[in-house]
Amino acid sequence: MDFKDRLKKFRLEQGFNSKRDFAKELDVGENSYYMFENGSRQPSKSFLAKLSLYSNKPEEFWLYGATTNEEICKTREEYKMIHYLMNTLKENYKKNHILTKEEKEMIALAFEADLKHLLEKEKEEQV
Repeated sequence: MDFKDRLKKFRLEQGFNSKRDFAKELDVGENSYYMFENGSRQPSKSFLAKLSLYSNKPEEFWLYGATTNEEICKTREEYKMIHYLMNTLKENYKKNHILTKEEKEMIALAFEADLKHLLEKEKEEQV
């Protein structure tokens, strides 16, 4: 099963028979969603982030089908959340040279997520 199959299966499990309605639910463009689900376009980072938040499943599940901690540790990019957040926040920071309270909270959450991943990876390697 690849990304497009997991996406379609999840949409149907959520009770969305219409691709249009599910795209609206995820707040993504209809055409983009159609291309993701039929496999003619690879999912963007922002789409994967929305899908992961909505589904409560990690990006590694969507991309690689990883379901166990061991599989996720093997496939997850190190410092993934920090890299993503840095790319997301850098343009705003260039303009304003300040971080909002929400951005600081996001940084703390990203750091914590990456730290948990590194600790889990160490634990898996010791087994």
